[in-house]
Amino acid sequence: MDKKNLSRRAFLRTSIASGASLAAVGLHAAPVGIYKPGTYSAKASGIGDVVVTMTFDSNKITDVVLDVSHETPNIGQAAAKQLRQSLLKAQSADIDAVSGASITSQAVHKAAAKCIAQAKGEIPVEVITKTEAADDGDWLGKPPEIAEKDIVDTIKTEILVIGCGTGGMFAVAAAAEEGAKVIGIDRFPTGTGIRDDLAAMNSRYQKKQGTKIDKFEFIRAVTIYAAGHLQQDLVKVWCDNSGATIDWYGDRLAERGVELWHESGDKVDSAYHHHFPTGHSPRWRTSDDGTGKPLNGNKVLYDYCVKKGARFDYNTKMVELERKNGRVTGCIATNKDGKYVRYVASKGTVVATGGYSLNYKMLEALQPWTLRVIGRNRSVQGRSW
Repeated sequence: MDKKNLSRRAFLRTSIASGASLAAVGLHAAPVGIYKPGTYSAKASGIGDVVVTMTFDSNKITDVVLDVSHETPNIGQAAAKQLRQSLLKAQSADIDAVSGASITSQAVHKAAAKCIAQAKGEIPVEVITKTEAADDGDWLGKPPEIAEKDIVDTIKTEILVIGCGTGGMFAVAAAAEEGAKVIGIDRFPTGTGIRDDLAAMNSRYQKKQGTKIDKFEFIRAVTIYAAGHLQQDLVKVWCDNSGATIDWYGDRLAERGVELWHESGDKVDSAYHHHFPTGHSPRWRTSDDGTGKPLNGNKVLYDYCVKKGARFDYNTKMVELERKNGRVTGCIATNKDGKYVRYVASKGTVVATGGYSLNYKMLEALQPWTLRVIGRNRSVQGRSW
């Protein structure tokens, strides 16, 4: 259209259309913020409780604070700096796990995802409270208050095993072999593993190599090592039964093509305490779990137990043991969705959670002399706390 012939009506029409376009552009250029600015916290279970605190402006994560004080010092705690940097760089909870600290990494991921969901208004704001037990000797603290209406399921079994580490997996296997209905629960996504160095006395592997250990000399030496703070009858139970247990484990390994070696170690003349050749170690190097990776003890026993009819409920954390007439009848736990479930065991409950050596409040109340001689502690938290 020639400028000279541009009518007033055409000019107005063009101006109105242009104005509408500019208004539309203006609306898209100033979108509503992604987040509600503020600071949000959330908790998730790693080795212990992991708390992530994230600060947001309207469009990004501006700061991250990780409380991993309950994680393993040289593993989960050591990974905190890298995890924090990854969250800030990704501006998301979807970050790679730190090698060797997968459990802590997963907990940080879960807690960070909840912080982000809070900032977006997708879930209620989580309130984190720190409750330190008073130093009054009550290491158990107050029992949790769980309403019956909050228990979403009741699971019945004959034997319940709480904690699926070395002791727990052996217990599940023993019950399954006897034909019992048995369930193993653990708060982690999988069993936490079978130790690769297992001690025993009078196994067939030791007998084959001519290894002889005097039972009473061993009990005496262990008593000296523990400064008398032990029950000798329990040490005798180990002396009398550990060899047969290792022979049984050797059979399970042989079924999967894995050798079990008796490795006594070297005697060090300068050692203060007497050396006893009790060690046994699987040879995993040439094994195959079916995916091209080496087997491990947890995989061997898990497959064996399932074949025998056992069941495993992972991502399940014991909250409270239940008793009736003085007898433990099972427990209340939280499942993978964080809901309460009740386990009722008609014949017995085995608590194999471990972790007592890191529970300093319990040790102070029940075994205070141990705390007086601890130099360093590489224990990890138990499977239930």
